[in-house]
Amino acid sequence: MSFPILETKRLVLRQITMADAEDLYSFLSDREVMRYYDCEALSSMDEARSLIQRYSDWFEKQNGFRWGITDKTESNAIIGTCGLFAWHNPARIATLGYELSRAYWRRGIMSEAVRELLVYGYRDLNLNRIRATVVPDNVASVRLLERLSFKKEGVLRQAQFLNGKYDDLAAYALLREEWHA
Repeated sequence: MSFPILETKRLVLRQITMADAEDLYSFLSDREVMRYYDCEALSSMDEARSLIQRYSDWFEKQNGFRWGITDKTESNAIIGTCGLFAWHNPARIATLGYELSRAYWRRGIMSEAVRELLVYGYRDLNLNRIRATVVPDNVASVRLLERLSFKKEGVLRQAQFLNGKYDDLAAYALLREEWHA
């Protein structure tokens, strides 16, 4: 299976390669971008390369995809990532994750990218359930999920330890039967 390239009106979602390490590092080293992410901001290019290798391993083991988001009107530089990973094949479940360079916030980019991931997940991967967890204080992410018809299923208390403190995680999911292409 070759890595799928997805396109929207404004975006190309493509495989992340080692050539993208500098782009990835540029926004994943930004503490504001990583504020609610499940790991600390990157502190070196080596960490960026390790992350790219992890994404490659997911795909090779058929456990997930992580796409680099590029803007068609600009260079081929990656401005964010989004993915479906932690697949549970017998139940046809995957986890959704995403982040975006701060320079591109509030432009509807992640909404556009995630909509395309939902199409790919339900139509091509035949998923039944796509789940996501989010720190409840991450209002932009909560709004994105709710706009896309994800339903809040509960709160995982103190489920993440980051920046010296425990955070609750709100659990969301969208079932195939609830999805509107």
